[in-house]
Amino acid sequence: MTEANRFSGIELSLIRQVMASAPPDAINMALGELRFPLDPIFKQYAQSKLWETEAFYTPNAGQMELRELIAASYGPDISAHRICVTNGAEEAIFLSLFALSNPGDVVAIPDPDYTAYPAIAGLMQNEVRRLSFESDLKTVNWDRWEQILSNQVRFLILSLPQNPSGFYFNASELEKLASLCNRFGITVVIDEIYRELCFGDTPPQALDYFEKLVLIGGLSKSHCLSGWRIGWVLAPVEVASTLVKAKQYVSTCSGWMAQELAKLAFSEAGNLSNQKIKQQLANCRSYTQTELLSVISPERLFYPSAGPYMMIDVQTDDMAFSKELAKQGLITVPGTAFGQVCKGLIRINCALPSAELTSGCHILKGVLSQ
Repeated sequence: MTEANRFSGIELSLIRQVMASAPPDAINMALGELRFPLDPIFKQYAQSKLWETEAFYTPNAGQMELRELIAASYGPDISAHRICVTNGAEEAIFLSLFALSNPGDVVAIPDPDYTAYPAIAGLMQNEVRRLSFESDLKTVNWDRWEQILSNQVRFLILSLPQNPSGFYFNASELEKLASLCNRFGITVVIDEIYRELCFGDTPPQALDYFEKLVLIGGLSKSHCLSGWRIGWVLAPVEVASTLVKAKQYVSTCSGWMAQELAKLAFSEAGNLSNQKIKQQLANCRSYTQTELLSVISPERLFYPSAGPYMMIDVQTDDMAFSKELAKQGLITVPGTAFGQVCKGLIRINCALPSAELTSGCHILKGVLSQ
């Protein structure tokens, strides 16, 4: 037996390849999850729900009560019928392209951006074109982007705030991007999984700018619910109905308990939990920045406005550097995993328990100092 043609050229991510070369007890600063303990309110709530009722299939689109809570988080006029609950944000991306794109459709993806986007587009047999940021990971050459977007692009997929850079557009920049996409009739899929982990100004609301828009959200980062796999898609009603059909035949529905916990996340107690997580992350970011700036110059450290990541200019081959760190017990991500613009950089995740973060920074400082 051989794999389907759609898997041709699709490999395990570079992140997983680096992990495979590390010892079993290595400190992991690579994976995109916040390694903070789950707030006890979620554990207690889960226990109580298990004793109160039984777990059965939910509607394919998710529990209506949860869909209403998600819709309300975007504004009072957003219908719950525009929401499809998914098993995390990544399934939401998959379902969006699965439901809307056809083989041969041109999909634009920024460089750098999340590694799964081009892989999923490849599985759909889409043609991928990259929109390169400048070397500062935030400046856009709008003439070059316009040239690419104007050439038969049907979809644009991007994360805002971005993974790995943590950058997000201000209102003026988002308006420029929207004007291009609206002019060329491009459907824009925006992954906002890090939106609730911003430390600067609140990002502008994409709903106010794009005519053809699919928004992706989730609770993996904001509430440390990564293992529970809960996300969603916000789309026009007619698109949402197609997503629900796709969801039915991909995974039936999202887990009942995950949906129950998601409802708690939208409560006052859930909001307080998110604030605690942001404070923990702020402390980790501050500590990591101080530690790294003791051995490298500021221009080599990309300290973002959102999310748990930092990018470091290692001034050498990033894959080789990550493999050397892995041998010494620290897993990081080579920048080329996200595109060619990040060649020579590595990404680290600083959202770790204190002891692991301290040890990880110690190993990283030692190799950077060589």
